[in-house]
Amino acid sequence: MLRHLSDPHREIIVATFFGRRTTGEAAELLGLAPEEAKARLYEAMRALTSMVATCPCRRPGPVPRRSPVSFASVWRAARTSAPGRGGRRPSW
Repeated sequence: MLRHLSDPHREIIVATFFGRRTTGEAAELLGLAPEEAKARLYEAMRALTSMVATCPCRRPGPVPRRSPVSFASVWRAARTSAPGRGGRRPSW
């Protein structure tokens, strides 16, 4: 999706996110004023967000999630299957 962005937008995203720089450092690297870099990053993120929202590869509907596993349920399972309690130890 990044290749569909304009060059200035792609440059600022690559400099900040992939380069792990602050917007100030990216502005210095690209020769921009810090305010201009912030504005350009904001515009780039809005463009990228709209691309992701309208992407044909996205499945309609919510993404199915696994049921949450609580720490307590894992702890109980590990305690009841401990040696001496008639069960097997968990492999993890």
